[in-house]
Amino acid sequence: MARPEANAICGFWETKGKHGKAKVEIFERDGKFHGKLVYVENSTDANGDPILDVENPDAAKRTQPLVGVEIMSNMAFDGRYKWEDGTAYDPDSGKTYKGNIKLPSPDKMKLRGFIGVSALGRTETWKRAAEG
Repeated sequence: MARPEANAICGFWETKGKHGKAKVEIFERDGKFHGKLVYVENSTDANGDPILDVENPDAAKRTQPLVGVEIMSNMAFDGRYKWEDGTAYDPDSGKTYKGNIKLPSPDKMKLRGFIGVSALGRTETWKRAAEG
């Protein structure tokens, strides 16, 4: 693949979590790239109330709906093939990891979350999704 532009990761991406399929919108803000949950397959409980970010270590954020939570922050494009030096938040566990992204093709993204060094982490593959 040719060298991507910095904004090549912007748009909508599909992933999965504890509540089923999810969609993340990645966007640029102040020269860094961020991602927020815009869709969660099972986003309401049995009473029809929104699923909340109950695993968040910040008690004040545990009452916010999962849809809308920023799960990726401050990824910086290295000018070549990777977005790095950001963080990835896992709402299933409430943990935040260092993160980086590689784009092996325009429609496939590899998000790696890790503690310490990248070798000690986990990679998720996301597919590009339709808008909204």
